[in-house]
Amino acid sequence: MQKVIMLPTMPSVESAVFTRRLVAFHQTLAPLGSRTKAHPAVGVVWHEATAGRSAEDVASAFIKCLQSDSYRDAKHSVFWCDNCAGKNNNWTLDTALCFAVNKTSGPDKITLRYLERGHTLMSVDSFHASVEKSIKQKVNIYDFSDFLDAVNKNGVSVEMQPADFADWPNGQSSAKFTRKPLLKDVSEVQFRRGESKMFWKRSFEEPIHEEGEFLKKNVARCVLKSSLPINRTTARGICSSKKADVAKLCPLMPANRTDFWKTLPENAKAVDLLVNFE
Repeated sequence: MQKVIMLPTMPSVESAVFTRRLVAFHQTLAPLGSRTKAHPAVGVVWHEATAGRSAEDVASAFIKCLQSDSYRDAKHSVFWCDNCAGKNNNWTLDTALCFAVNKTSGPDKITLRYLERGHTLMSVDSFHASVEKSIKQKVNIYDFSDFLDAVNKNGVSVEMQPADFADWPNGQSSAKFTRKPLLKDVSEVQFRRGESKMFWKRSFEEPIHEEGEFLKKNVARCVLKSSLPINRTTARGICSSKKADVAKLCPLMPANRTDFWKTLPENAKAVDLLVNFE
């Protein structure tokens, strides 16, 4: 995921620097090697008025990428990830991918491969650098559409809508019947159509995968029946005071950019994500 983007970006306006702004997210899945029209980098994008950045939200972004026009026909999707395999919220992503591979229109296999610790560069890093360069060239990023333009200059942007997010469960079970690894010890994890199991390797040199049930029984039954969690029906929204703060910048924008800010959904209970990230 690219570092948090703050909207609007108006470098020449001093007051914009001290204004609470909208947090935008950019989850990128870039092909190894050169990017092409057939295999572009896919930037899955959304902002905090649509959803947050919880494990469920990031898992939903992965699912959206698998369903995108660029990769929906792939029978075996392989994701190279950074070395954060041991994070507990990865069980939510693993649960979601196990659902995805058993969906009728899903791939036959999904594989996660984790880079060695201490790696210096991923293909996605160069894509993020290109997006940041495009942002600097545009100078002012007035609204979310301007941000999408910066992503589209270097790849394909896929905008998440509220209905694209689902409350994926952390389905891992601690019951005696399960057999699963410590996530910090794995180099590769795989999910296969028709299976509710996890398949894994502790090193890339291992010739075959170990396997075991890792899901709670009720979650495993839902996986095999392709009974997916219900998608959300409403946007997350932002608090009214934050919306009012950004509205103060609208007179400094072109008139055709202000509609986005006026129509942002509000939610009195929404937590200001910027506070959490600082």
